[in-house]
Amino acid sequence: MMEEYGYKIAEPEHIATSNHSSHGWVLRLCVFSSVALSFGGTANSESLQASNNTHGESILLCEKTDVAFSDKLVSELNLNAEIKERLISRLMQFKNELKKGWNGNAELPMEEQSVSNALAAVEATSAEEFAKWTVFPSPNGTILFSPTDNLIAGISVGNDEFSYAAIGNRGQEIKGKEGFSVSSFKLALRLINSMNEA
Repeated sequence: MMEEYGYKIAEPEHIATSNHSSHGWVLRLCVFSSVALSFGGTANSESLQASNNTHGESILLCEKTDVAFSDKLVSELNLNAEIKERLISRLMQFKNELKKGWNGNAELPMEEQSVSNALAAVEATSAEEFAKWTVFPSPNGTILFSPTDNLIAGISVGNDEFSYAAIGNRGQEIKGKEGFSVSSFKLALRLINSMNEA
């Protein structure tokens, strides 16, 4: 049987918010039932997880040497994980803590479907796209994504729809409203981010 090989970098499931530089990353090459599986994780980690797609027992073979990544790459990987964790943590806080009148007036609690849509969007989008974005609760129970830099923009995620608007650094404008889907959200976010690229 011919064995195939492949590589993959996997982020640690949980990144501590205090000392990201302490998390190492490794690349490990493994062959499983003549289908290549690769595993990444924190340095010195012995745990490898794989799903067995075959009906019989198979042997997992891994190279003994892990390839460590440079400090710069480790820092970038941990930053990407931190960006997503920050957004997800804020969304869960909105969902669990914001009750009716959360800002002292007639604000509605967060709509569960709006939060679910926003979480799905964050999880499916690259952290790099969210590098200069944060998220806020809206008084009507929807979720607002907003830039943290000088870009004038916003993406509002509701139960069934999302809307977006932005003014670029050269005065160009975009806006729209459509049914929510992860792919449509990602496209709108990418379009807005590109407005201020040199």
